Amino acid sequence: MADISILCHSPRGKLSSKITAMARLPYPSSYPAGYAPLNVLKLLSLSSATFKHWADIGTAQFMKLSIPAPERELAILLTTAKFGSTYEYTHHVPVSAKFGITDQQRDELARAGVRKNYFAASNEGRNTACFSPKETTLLRFVEAVIEGPEIPQALWDETKAIFSDREIVELITLQVWLVATAAVLFVSLTDALQ
Repeated sequence: MADISILCHSPRGKLSSKITAMARLPYPSSYPAGYAPLNVLKLLSLSSATFKHWADIGTAQFMKLSIPAPERELAILLTTAKFGSTYEYTHHVPVSAKFGITDQQRDELARAGVRKNYFAASNEGRNTACFSPKETTLLRFVEAVIEGPEIPQALWDETKAIFSDREIVELITLQVWLVATAAVLFVSLTDALQ
């Protein structure tokens, strides 16, 4: 087991102190060339049959999507907040800031992480003033996929009016990739990250 020090910005709260978690799986002694030496990729590289494919899909999620980067980051933050993936959420706080996502927006996404149907049109307690109408539709769609996966027809029609078929599929596959990656992290790290 190896110690991992992580500075956490929990989707369920504000910046917390540095914690040390123990990896339940060993990091490999050798690592495929050409890939960023991220801890999550090191863990995924233990599956040599799928690593390259998984890493390439991850690269595509961040470099080749037609979804603009700010909208991608909103989808990432909401997905990781809903699944309580502190590791991924933390890594996307500075990335999202680089693409113009504000602290107020991140705070709203963190609140959404602990409340079912937060962005649903019927939720009077939500605060979407910090999001554009397009961003609000994106967040409502992403949340519906997470909590569904059935999408109400009215939301589907609204989403289809704004996003292309390609963008809709990209939003869904981005979520799946994030959730699967979060699962590897949850299982392979001790409860210190919870």
